[in-house]
Amino acid sequence: MSVCTSAPPTRYTFTRGTVPFVDACGAPGAVRMLAGADDAIGTAVTIPYMFPFFGRPYTSVRPSSNGYVLFGSTPAPTDNNYYPLMALPDTSRPRPAAFAFNSDLYQRSTGVCVATIGAAPSRRTVIQTLDATMCCDATDDSHFTFEMILNESDGTLDFVYQTIDFGMSGGADFVIGVQNETAMRGSTFEYSMGPPTMITSPMSLHLVPAP
Repeated sequence: MSVCTSAPPTRYTFTRGTVPFVDACGAPGAVRMLAGADDAIGTAVTIPYMFPFFGRPYTSVRPSSNGYVLFGSTPAPTDNNYYPLMALPDTSRPRPAAFAFNSDLYQRSTGVCVATIGAAPSRRTVIQTLDATMCCDATDDSHFTFEMILNESDGTLDFVYQTIDFGMSGGADFVIGVQNETAMRGSTFEYSMGPPTMITSPMSLHLVPAP
């Protein structure tokens, strides 16, 4: 599969997916990070293939404790600007990044897991947030378990939601979407200052690059 094209995608389309939840934390070779973290970016994890995101190839990802994943290993001043104040693209926000469920989250001791499963040319890299809570109390009654899957075979992504439960808090600002390295191109599935209306759990979204 070619990962570089003369006309990179300008957006991603979102459709209801059928992908089941994958236990990345239990997969062989899984990397666990960000346990007990608030407003933090994890260390870069190598992807064993080139994944095209907005037409650019990447071989590493850096998970955030706040429900998004940065592509590449080079830090930037916007990496931890996590507050979802507007829809994407947004030049003040992290980039290049995919936002599976970006909100002001706090990671319980379970943290975030990254694992690559399957065999070439159909490997899948799974970045899983396991039982996070709204910031910043591990005993809070909110629970968030979801993951992002990078598909080697066709350069698509899946956002898979197992539990989206705001508990007694009722809701908080969040955004679901993607944006490229310049934040000039991006797509938003849902942006809200309260509980999601388009996301239920369990469910998944399939993201496909488009012209």
